[in-house]
Amino acid sequence: GIVFGFSTGLFLGSLDGDVRWRVMLLLGCIMPILLIVCVFTVMPESPRWLTANDRSAEAKEILRKVYPPGFDVDHILQGIHESIERDAAAENAVGWSVIFHPSPAFQRMLLVGVGTAVAQQAVGI
Repeated sequence: GIVFGFSTGLFLGSLDGDVRWRVMLLLGCIMPILLIVCVFTVMPESPRWLTANDRSAEAKEILRKVYPPGFDVDHILQGIHESIERDAAAENAVGWSVIFHPSPAFQRMLLVGVGTAVAQQAVGI
């Protein structure tokens, strides 16, 4: 990312000051615009989200498009239903005690996660 930024600055250095920032802004908008267009035109809705919002028929159609012809998508849809039910049960079972009184394994996970965030800020990149 840094090399790309410096090389872009090198290429745009010969442009006039009023034009330079506009081109840089335009270059920063190209990739997000392409991603937004792809999301709206290419990507289907999430079958899990559709199932969670009681739109199982639409989820089944999308699964039929994604999986090969003849594949049993009913089994996949049933698995999604079970996963949503397990997630709902687990959501109520876990509280703040996991954070305030962590197990040794969870302490290591917290140490790695917080340590990575602190190191990233300390390095300055």
